[in-house]
Amino acid sequence: MKLYVSGTLTLMKKRREDAAVLRGHGFDVTSNWLYEPELRVSDPDHEEWELRARANDDVEDITRADAIVLFTEGKSTSGGRDVEFGIALALRKRLFVIDGGYNVFHRRAEAEHFDDLGQLILKLTEERDRR
Repeated sequence: MKLYVSGTLTLMKKRREDAAVLRGHGFDVTSNWLYEPELRVSDPDHEEWELRARANDDVEDITRADAIVLFTEGKSTSGGRDVEFGIALALRKRLFVIDGGYNVFHRRAEAEHFDDLGQLILKLTEERDRR
């Protein structure tokens, strides 16, 4: 299964570690943003084309995924994870929400909630083993 890991930029290092754990359990992670230099709209050193390219790359990464893993931990500084979740919802991807949720879209019937990454991995490995 291909998973797009989404979360706040302030916890990027932690999300990289989560992606490594997922890969260790045999899942593909499509989130290239985790391994790119931090890019903020408010930073005057970044050109408009860089911002657009990053957004396009993220949409492609979500499109390639079977599901999104949304970590709601931490305060969002850009709103990007909410947009990513909305894209995944519109594309009818599986929706996995870790650590609660803070808006009405996280409460959609198709959103699956987990207290932590370990619970999600257990569910997905059980599903995979049944096939």
